[in-house]
Amino acid sequence: MKKATLNDLDVIHKLMSDYFTARLKSGEELSPGELGQINSFLKNNSVVCAMDVEDTPMLNLLEDFKTLDLEMHNGELLEVKSIPLKKN
Repeated sequence: MKKATLNDLDVIHKLMSDYFTARLKSGEELSPGELGQINSFLKNNSVVCAMDVEDTPMLNLLEDFKTLDLEMHNGELLEVKSIPLKKN
């Protein structure tokens, strides 16, 4: 079987990136699996976030995550019991 060319891989990468971007912008609820795939795609492509600015969406997300009441079992997330709404 012939190996994929660099151009072939670039096309696949672009299609995946476009798909994930469209899903995030759609406003539809994403399943945990989809969020995991997006997270893996970002990690596998060494996408990182610098949080050196006081008020950034990523920093806000991190702060909100710290306040979640998560039910865990054997390292698996079972349920998010409450999500406090952020007041502006």
